[in-house]
Amino acid sequence: HVALIPFEVDSESVQRLPSFDSVLLLSVHHQWVATNGDTATRRLVRDLSNKAGKTMVIEFSCLNAKYGKCHPELFVDNNQASVTEYASEWLAETLPDFIFDFLGLNEEHPVDEPHRVLFGGKRINSSTHLRSDMSQ
Repeated sequence: HVALIPFEVDSESVQRLPSFDSVLLLSVHHQWVATNGDTATRRLVRDLSNKAGKTMVIEFSCLNAKYGKCHPELFVDNNQASVTEYASEWLAETLPDFIFDFLGLNEEHPVDEPHRVLFGGKRINSSTHLRSDMSQ
């Protein structure tokens, strides 16, 4: 089953979510960094990862400007290798209970941001992960 519902996501509201096999974070990571900063975003993504019993998919923007004012820049704009390196390091530091792989490029805006980088992660040991909603 799939459900798409409008929901204001923050550290408090995440606790009210049920657990799922997979959590998709598409087109939100850079917005959270720009709005709340990197530290708060890492905390929020960790909280959301606790709702993912098995897998996560995360999309990373390829433009520094989308992340707000970051100095130094996080990566070279629209450079797949540079963005992939940033994303790999960010994920490894933020979610050590997952192993992430590069999934591919997601088409975005042909002029300023031709693509975004997608990563898929698998929980290292999903059989021992405690789920808050065992009915799922």
